[in-house]
Amino acid sequence: MEAMKTITDVLNDKKISQLILTTLCDNEQVDIKDVKGHPGKYGKKRSNELVRVRQMFCYFARKYTNMSLREIGNIVNYDHCTVIHSLKVVNNEIEIYPMMKLKIERYSKIIEMEINFAKTEAEEFFLYYDFCR
Repeated sequence: MEAMKTITDVLNDKKISQLILTTLCDNEQVDIKDVKGHPGKYGKKRSNELVRVRQMFCYFARKYTNMSLREIGNIVNYDHCTVIHSLKVVNNEIEIYPMMKLKIERYSKIIEMEINFAKTEAEEFFLYYDFCR
């Protein structure tokens, strides 16, 4: 007999990380494919805006998921050392630059709203599923 999925099964770390990446890319107006990088012959693009989005992704993925540094890095084609560096860069910029602090706070609110919305959708699905059984 197959066990029913729970909300944590539906909204796992991988889906939350995708939600974070989508939110950042939409707001920063960059392509997800460029942020994820292109492993292989041509490598990844290293423009300042793409690097900044990758760094913020590492920061938020570490904050909102239980993913390891290696798992976070795999999403944006970074190794774990570069993820650590990204976390330090974002934390330093939050302390030094008030505008960066405001930007991170704004993205935190948006990401938290997106996660809560996704959880609510999952809960409604399970309530509907139980009702229909």
